[in-house]
Amino acid sequence: MTTTKRVKPDSVNNLLRALADPTRQEIVQILSHEGQQPAAKIYEHFRVSQPAISQHLSVLRESGILKVEKKAQYRVYSLNTETILELEEWTTQVRKMWETSFNTLERVLEAQKRDLNKMGVDKEVNEKEVGLKDVEIVWNFNAPVEMVWNAFTDPKIEVQWARCLVPVGSTELEFLEHDLRVGGRYLLRSVTPWSKVQYLTGIYKKIIPLKELVYTNSFADEKGNMISGPEFDLDYDIPTERLCEITFEPFQDWTKINLIYRGLPSNGHSDWAATEIGKSLTQLSGMIDQHY
Repeated sequence: MTTTKRVKPDSVNNLLRALADPTRQEIVQILSHEGQQPAAKIYEHFRVSQPAISQHLSVLRESGILKVEKKAQYRVYSLNTETILELEEWTTQVRKMWETSFNTLERVLEAQKRDLNKMGVDKEVNEKEVGLKDVEIVWNFNAPVEMVWNAFTDPKIEVQWARCLVPVGSTELEFLEHDLRVGGRYLLRSVTPWSKVQYLTGIYKKIIPLKELVYTNSFADEKGNMISGPEFDLDYDIPTERLCEITFEPFQDWTKINLIYRGLPSNGHSDWAATEIGKSLTQLSGMIDQHY
């Protein structure tokens, strides 16, 4: 089994800059279709001066896209297969990451659509018939893993984007407690868009810097005591303690996270949670784009 090495970010930038010019793109297409060619043959395809084409050939050669060798009095150019394969590997990886993001976004939007369809409909919920469901979302950030990790663990940054589990649009977000260690507790206070003061608390269960973050999530009172769904004014029950698992996977200057929020009622609450998490991650992506 053969594998191609990943292109470093600086190399990718150089390759993309070299291929940004239409003339250089045409040179690559010529060599791709016709194979190696002496410079004189390449000149015949263009109406501009030979020195201008020579400059384009030089840029492509310096970027590693072309190879050149001397045969008698001729300079013969050909595509550098290794570089082309490396670039193809990079574009394939990026395409897969974007496909994952679009698939996730599609699921989030579908959940939001279902949620909107339920608005204004009075529905009695039989607690015995309500099962539990996990929400799983994969998301890609155009930022290094250190930046994304900080966004999930630095309380000053977390309160700027609602930290996934707080309704988007909440105000006055503040951490009353934030003890980032295994066994440590957090207590978050916010004012929801419908002007209700809300408290969330939990315990950090697993912390592997830049790789994995696991913590519980519960409704709470102002002292951090866990409360049930009905005590939180829900008309149905919900596990007092839910679990949030997040893994971080770097890829060059990108970071993919896999977020699983476990133990949510399947009566529509899980769809609502998926929608809010998707909104929060979209908000965080916008913050990151502005600063990176």
